[in-house]
Amino acid sequence: MALFKKGLVVALSSALLLGACGTETGGTDNGSAEQTTESTENKKVVTFESKTELSTLDGSTYDLPTTNMYLNITENMYRKTGNGNEVELGLAAKHEESEDGLTHTFTLRDDIYWENGDPIVAADFVFGIQRSIDPESAVYPSTSDEIIVNADKIRAGEMELSELGVEAPDDKTLVMHLAYPSAIFDYDMSGGRWAPIQEKFYNEVGAENYGTSADNFMASGPYKIQNWQTSASEWSLVKNENYYDHESVDIDQIDFKVVPETSTAVQLYESGQLDFATLTPDFVPEFKSHEGFAQDLTTFSGNMEANQKVDITANDHFGRALFYAIDREELTENILADDSLPVTGYVPYELDKNVEGVDFREEAGHYYNFDAAKAQEELDAAFKELDIESAELTMVVSEDGQDPQVAEFIQSQLETNLENISVNIEQLPLMSLYERLGKEDWDLAYYTLTPFLPDAFAVLEWSYTDGINLSKYSNEKYDELLDQAKYDFGTDPRKRRDIMMEAEELKVYEDASNSTLHQNQRSYLVNPEIENFETLPVSGYLYFRNVKLNQ
Repeated sequence: MALFKKGLVVALSSALLLGACGTETGGTDNGSAEQTTESTENKKVVTFESKTELSTLDGSTYDLPTTNMYLNITENMYRKTGNGNEVELGLAAKHEESEDGLTHTFTLRDDIYWENGDPIVAADFVFGIQRSIDPESAVYPSTSDEIIVNADKIRAGEMELSELGVEAPDDKTLVMHLAYPSAIFDYDMSGGRWAPIQEKFYNEVGAENYGTSADNFMASGPYKIQNWQTSASEWSLVKNENYYDHESVDIDQIDFKVVPETSTAVQLYESGQLDFATLTPDFVPEFKSHEGFAQDLTTFSGNMEANQKVDITANDHFGRALFYAIDREELTENILADDSLPVTGYVPYELDKNVEGVDFREEAGHYYNFDAAKAQEELDAAFKELDIESAELTMVVSEDGQDPQVAEFIQSQLETNLENISVNIEQLPLMSLYERLGKEDWDLAYYTLTPFLPDAFAVLEWSYTDGINLSKYSNEKYDELLDQAKYDFGTDPRKRRDIMMEAEELKVYEDASNSTLHQNQRSYLVNPEIENFETLPVSGYLYFRNVKLNQ
């Protein structure tokens, strides 16, 4: 289960989708839509199981299952390569950027079509982008939109939609004007929020119906969707023969069925009915030696936040005491036991690599190692500054998955390694936890979260004074550093990274306001006949365009 707000995902389960592959003789029809799946005889068919129903096909919605489907049925100017976070030109044949990084001109390919055979034109991009900004639309606001000229004022109702910094001089040319340069604009243009939407089709189905069924959506990517509406427990992705690169797509059809329980998927895998099953951490020890066991490192990280509005937890010495008091290796090896990585920085591994391929986390280094003696020294200093002799703390945590066990481990570590500290754990449903974090009546919190973009800034911006900022952290210098990274050095990646590393060190080491504990692995069982399969690091999307099935 996951929660989204302005690009943040607070997630309490690691398995997003379960799946399988095999050869079938016919499509599935559960009556969820009038459309029927094409005959699958002699075709390569993959059957996946989704943890949840698919809520919408609106690519502007922050929802993991939706985004995962959207990634496979829609393409933007760029597309995912399937190799980590890399992207390459997709619907665009050429992309030109002005020297100041503020004007981007895209030239569309000549062979791009919607699934119904209509040409994809630049005006489709203009409409799709305008819809994401239009205050009259039902699209969820996103801070990512502010980079487009006049987007903020249009969203606030202060300017007309026609004044947005996007234009189509002709059918093959799209020009986007940015308010400030972006270091990851190529990646932004591989996502769904600013993807093309044909205005004619949108108006025919109606704004209120768009994306609510297979009939009310039109694909531009390697697959099209069939047999789906919002209440469906089964649906299919079928190869889009009008996709310009359809000949390179190996899998003809991907069937989905909703199966919430991992144990059920594992049983089906073991009985040969499924060829792919994502494993929650509690299943990893049992299947780690299995022939089909595999893992991909994700950008989900487990964090312990200290409320910066509470005297004791806002104290820098106390923050360092928390860092030193927790043995991250014991946590990952004996509690999580799924090959998660111990982490002592804010930005996770494998999120942000520069042009030389150097990982941000590796270059920035590590801040704290477990040291119970230093932890007690820092706690003593905190008690002295605050003129107190003990502290009783409340830690809030989700009741889902392994979060309660991690919370109990944190409780044990703090109470064992720090004298005169007691920790009370309060378990809450996920939505209630998020609501609670918006208040100030808590001391510590544990949760997992992931950025949506392969950029260290996507993590660091969570702690802007006016950002998501669950811990209520506030430092004027930190805000200034992030402003520089965001607005001033989008075209200077070396300087931008140096500034972001300085900001992370300020927050994590000097202010000691965040204790990142671990980074999750995504574990699964997969049939050896499946090749080129990879879950994308950022958010763990499943991308099928390059997947091969030997049969």
